Amino acid sequence: MESQAKYALVGATVIIFSVFLIIAVLWLSNAGDEKDMRKFGIYFQNQSLSGLQIDSVVTVKGIKVGSVSSFEISEQNIEQVKVIIELQKEAPVREDTRAVIKRNLLTGLAWVELIGSTQASPELTQVHPGEDEPIIPEGETELEQLAQSVPHLLENFDMLVERMRTFFSEDNKTHLSQILANLSSFTTSLNDNSETLAKSLERFSVLADKLADFSEELEGITASLDKNLNDVSGELKVTVKEIGSAAKTVETETKELGKSVRSNIEVITLETSNISSSLADLTQSVSRTMESFENPGDLLSKPSPEALGPGEHLER
Repeated sequence: MESQAKYALVGATVIIFSVFLIIAVLWLSNAGDEKDMRKFGIYFQNQSLSGLQIDSVVTVKGIKVGSVSSFEISEQNIEQVKVIIELQKEAPVREDTRAVIKRNLLTGLAWVELIGSTQASPELTQVHPGEDEPIIPEGETELEQLAQSVPHLLENFDMLVERMRTFFSEDNKTHLSQILANLSSFTTSLNDNSETLAKSLERFSVLADKLADFSEELEGITASLDKNLNDVSGELKVTVKEIGSAAKTVETETKELGKSVRSNIEVITLETSNISSSLADLTQSVSRTMESFENPGDLLSKPSPEALGPGEHLER
């Protein structure tokens, strides 16, 4: 009896120790996971969250990067549902990242897909006032984008139908019938005049041959003319060269003649200046002589002013 009680006590102790050990391992693993996880918030307003559950996966390009931890209707706006997600530390969440709801059509289960992230965009870390974590904006699903494009497609389709109606109006039908009738008449006339057309084509072929022969003759004349022009051009070059040499000779002789004329002019000018000076001296001498001959008596009786001594003077 006592041995059975001891076995029961040992078994209970082992079971309790095992339970505590499992709890400790789970707690430590959860604590480690929480350290490596980041929380983000998403406000969904335009998309239905049907099929979304706690622990639903969060994916990026189909790869699981986290899970949904909680969701509730927003207290600030009842039209929005706030979803809290926990992502791995290395999950790429950028400022241009958007969140959408994806859904399996067979099972109806939904999950959160992060789209639109680019390498150039900075990492999302800003926490707005009144929030406990960064907020990822809501994106647009492919169905929503398609729904937005449907009105434009319908408008374009209406325009196409209206243009088709205009094109196939009664007036256009009449014009089209006339064009087809004229085309049929033209083809009939062309068929009737096929022999005449063949003769015209034959004549045109003969004319083309004559034009080819004339073109060859014209090429020969052009070549001969080019040769003659080249000969005349050579003779003109020689003549121009000779004229240039003669012009240089005339220019040299003109310069020499100019130098000789300038030298002779300078000599003549110098001689003329000397003659003018001599004539001036001669004129002054004659003038003085003439003044002496104005009173011949004085010239005979009176001494010249230069012959008077100190204190002497001429009497009148």
